Amino acid sequence: MIKYLQSKAARSQKRFFPLLLLLALSSCYTLAPSSGGGQGEIRTTSRPVNPAAINLPEGYEAVAVATQLTYPTSITFDAQGQAYVVEAGYSYGEVFLEPKLLRLEPDGSQITVAKGNKNGPWTGITFHNGNFYVAEGGELEGGKILRITPNGTITALVENLPTLGDHHTNGPVIGPDGKVYFGLGTATNSGIVGPDNYNYGWLKRYPDFHDIPCQDISLTGRNYTSHLPPQRTGEVQTTGPYLPYGVPATEGQTVQGSLPWTGAVLRLSPEGGPLELVAWGLRNPFGLAFSPAGQLYVSDNGYDDRGSRPVWGAGDYLWAVQPGAWYGWPDYSGGTAFNGERFGAPGKAAPEPLLIASPGIPPRPAATFGVHSSSNGIDFSQTTPSAMPGKRLSRSSAIWHHRWGKC
Repeated sequence: MIKYLQSKAARSQKRFFPLLLLLALSSCYTLAPSSGGGQGEIRTTSRPVNPAAINLPEGYEAVAVATQLTYPTSITFDAQGQAYVVEAGYSYGEVFLEPKLLRLEPDGSQITVAKGNKNGPWTGITFHNGNFYVAEGGELEGGKILRITPNGTITALVENLPTLGDHHTNGPVIGPDGKVYFGLGTATNSGIVGPDNYNYGWLKRYPDFHDIPCQDISLTGRNYTSHLPPQRTGEVQTTGPYLPYGVPATEGQTVQGSLPWTGAVLRLSPEGGPLELVAWGLRNPFGLAFSPAGQLYVSDNGYDDRGSRPVWGAGDYLWAVQPGAWYGWPDYSGGTAFNGERFGAPGKAAPEPLLIASPGIPPRPAATFGVHSSSNGIDFSQTTPSAMPGKRLSRSSAIWHHRWGKC
């Protein structure tokens, strides 16, 4: 169900003008457990569409404009106001389908404009200067930013992005400078490859994959022991941060930064070319939007209570992005350091720092949302509700649903 998040989120939104709309995309299936995503199956029954069940600010109304979509993740409009939507083509639980770009007709039917390979999820779309720009998640082949013409011709502006793990290539949006901004999620929940990544499926395919820092970092030497589900003999592996499964870290060990990185916001020209760093130390920067004043905001899915280094009680965050800043992953949550019991699950050890020295002091979030709220899509309203004929917000609950569980 689409929600305009209330409480802390709503209070924080009062500082934005026009209104910042943050959409929480919940599951089309059952509520994911607090340990996060990784579960999924194709729904075989129709989902009831009830716009009245959507929580909206006063003066807004939700109207269903399309149904019978499969894993839709994002919507955009061309220069003539025609609506387009992307279907992800991938769901946690190892469900692989063809990602699609669809044109939504006035009668609610859909026409396929373009299809991708089974390398989803397609997580976002924007229209700019006559072309569509789509983020291809990269679950099987690595992430891509695609440019798609109105007749369906697909060109990869960049490919082989390091998004083979838990989180994917997200966005994109066009900045005031005319460049394409997008997010790269982290390979893991909190820096350590472990059994949860095996359960997600990717560790079986890519046993050497792991997180990549933006710059050289020095490790505390803290390691974590685990064994994979098929290893019933009790064989234990020791794994360090930013390293492949089964490779331990040593105290003071340096892990070299490289391009591109996981857990970052990047940008590039609409024609392709070199990547540029915008910010890093994010876990899963999913939603990106520029305010009318040109400020970039990013919604970031917080840690889960899972894996070898579980983090308990971490919310999702909205960041007003400062160029070049480090946002704290894997040793902070919402600007708060892992230096006590604050993020320790009942009966489990609290997470401890992995880095000897932090790359910076993380900013404070613009807003903090609920634990496992999966706060994903962001947009800025360009008018106030009273200025909108009929006071309707034409966003369909069917359009905005997709199955991530908890990212």
